[in-house]
Amino acid sequence: VKNPQRDLPLGIGIALSLCCVLYMLVSVVIVGLVPYYAMDPDTPISSAFSSHGMQWAV
Repeated sequence: VKNPQRDLPLGIGIALSLCCVLYMLVSVVIVGLVPYYAMDPDTPISSAFSSHGMQWAV
């Protein structure tokens, strides 16, 4: 690494931003599949997929 004082914070910021965007996209898809009040609070992602017959995703 040629310039760690610049590259390390930049890499952390990009990785954190990417994770936040992916988390928001997954949340939007899950809420689009099943209304938030109908989800199982313990396993929201697997219950959303299983309620639509997508057992392969569970």
